[in-house]
Amino acid sequence: MSAIEADVDDGAGVGRRAASSSLTRLAAGVAALLALAAFYAIEHPYAGILGDSKIYMGRALADLDTAGVGRDLMFRLDGQSQFSLFTPAARWLVAHLPFATSAALIAAVGGALWFAGALAFARQAFAGREMAIAAVVFAAPAVYGPDRLLTYAEMLAEPRPYAEAFTLLALAAFLAHRLSLAIVLLAVATALHPIMALAGVAAIGLALCVEDRRWLIAAAGACIALGVAVALDAPIAGRLRVLVDPQWLSLLMDRNTYLFPHLYDADDLILPLVRGGTIMLAASYADGRLRRILIAGLIASLLGVVVAWIVGAALPSLLALQAQTWRMWWLTGVLAAFSLGYCAVRMGQGSPREKFSLAMLALAWAMASQGPVVLVALVIAIYVTIPRFSAFLTITDKIANYTWLAVAATIAIPTAVMLAKWLEFPATEGFEPVFTKRLLVVAGDVILVATVAFAALGLPKAVARVPQVAALAGALCAAAIGARLWVDPDSYARALAEARVQGDLAQMTPRDGEILWLKSSLEPWVWLRRPHWLGDIQGAGIVFSRDLATLYRERADALAAAGLDNGSLVRRYANLPKQWFFTPDRKGVAQICGRADAPAYIVAPVAPDAKLDPALGAKLWTAPALRVEMTVAGDQVETARIGVYAVIDCARNR
Repeated sequence: MSAIEADVDDGAGVGRRAASSSLTRLAAGVAALLALAAFYAIEHPYAGILGDSKIYMGRALADLDTAGVGRDLMFRLDGQSQFSLFTPAARWLVAHLPFATSAALIAAVGGALWFAGALAFARQAFAGREMAIAAVVFAAPAVYGPDRLLTYAEMLAEPRPYAEAFTLLALAAFLAHRLSLAIVLLAVATALHPIMALAGVAAIGLALCVEDRRWLIAAAGACIALGVAVALDAPIAGRLRVLVDPQWLSLLMDRNTYLFPHLYDADDLILPLVRGGTIMLAASYADGRLRRILIAGLIASLLGVVVAWIVGAALPSLLALQAQTWRMWWLTGVLAAFSLGYCAVRMGQGSPREKFSLAMLALAWAMASQGPVVLVALVIAIYVTIPRFSAFLTITDKIANYTWLAVAATIAIPTAVMLAKWLEFPATEGFEPVFTKRLLVVAGDVILVATVAFAALGLPKAVARVPQVAALAGALCAAAIGARLWVDPDSYARALAEARVQGDLAQMTPRDGEILWLKSSLEPWVWLRRPHWLGDIQGAGIVFSRDLATLYRERADALAAAGLDNGSLVRRYANLPKQWFFTPDRKGVAQICGRADAPAYIVAPVAPDAKLDPALGAKLWTAPALRVEMTVAGDQVETARIGVYAVIDCARNR
């Protein structure tokens, strides 16, 4: 063989080895991405048309059925949906696809965007360990606001997760020094949900002002422009000088308490304190733009909460209330979860002191719902990481390892007990409950601590020796399992999402008019294509429409006076006893049916053994799916099985 031929042969061999190495890395990357996506899907299951997705999917139905659902008071007096590009997009989708498919597709696309946004931000912050950090973000509790009521990264058919996703992508672009792209992405987020995008605008704005004080000139110009718009009573801006009247404000405080930080309980501050401490700890390890964006995001959220506190307690400006600046805390929740992952990959490879601190930090996160005692773990975690305060402490590898074992036992033992009780919980015949969401409630803390540990210590070495083909096959199986567990509506939610008009019920309610369906939201819209006389979901947007708020309160008070509501339609967060079944009496029904704006029919869930007054002339209707509601009463779990409804004609009960 000539020298030239040998060189050619060697070059070809090098090329084949390089190609093989590239394919190996590609296979490993695909496997890791599929596994992470499966983990994300399991951590964020889709449970149907719940929460505020009822508003947006109902809006789509209303726009397509103006003579039916479109007459609902929530859509006639709507003051919010016109400010989002999500509304026409959802309407178009519902017009071309089945209702259930549209809702699931909207949620899935929003979830995919959120996954991409979180991963992109983690990659820009710490390339090479982005998947470990993102896994911690996905495992961390996504709640914010009072009573752990609200969440970010919602897997629902609504615009909030879309706005959050584009905000995270904007933050990633900002870290990559692509300011123009970041501004475009923030504009898209604002067009989808301006309230949720406000946090990203404020965080990037503050970071820019710190980097270059010339940006303060632009900020001052924006403030002056806003002041001029307010003085000229420009559209929207003019609302800033309009004060909410006492009657409207009283209803908002009763029905939508989450709008007012000054009404939050002290326990609502525990998780924010843990998150704030985690962000500051991560910032002590970070530098450059990452450090600035972490601190700027925290400051922006704090300012948002302070503004909402002042507005709610002393200066109830209409625009300020509608802006809901306290919602900026969602971004702090994400940044804190990122900070936990960032601390894990930085501290997990550090000294025994850092590993010990990380264990205490993980404990504080996992036990944040257990009361102020968890703040002790947070204080210890921060204290030990400051050498000038804790240099006298000697922490060895053995101490750090035993601390991790103690944390694992503290979390795992109660979880095992709860899991055993959950598995023993009797099934309900004819009802398929959610599975993934319940499992996460029980095992969420264990999953979080395990994810932090893996991010800190890495996967076992045996994983690295698994053949790439086997790893890829395993990742594909994990993705299939994740996709199956992601679809998690109970049987009643599935029946509602099918949105099939119930012919037998329609025959029982032939006269036109509103339907008063007690303890419901979607039912009149999807099963009868009729407007709802009054339902809890209609109170969600009363901050955007005084007319809606006034009518909502007047009708809610009338229902309470008639014995058809226990006051929970107005005092939603007053921990009132749950009332799922009704036995309407003739007098109460006559009070509602005798009104000038009376509903055409009343549909009330009744217990199987209920004795109805024959004078009502009620007809019994069985729903296409059983509804099961569980209520915690002390140490007991009470279960209401709702399947039969009394249909009362108001024409004969005036």
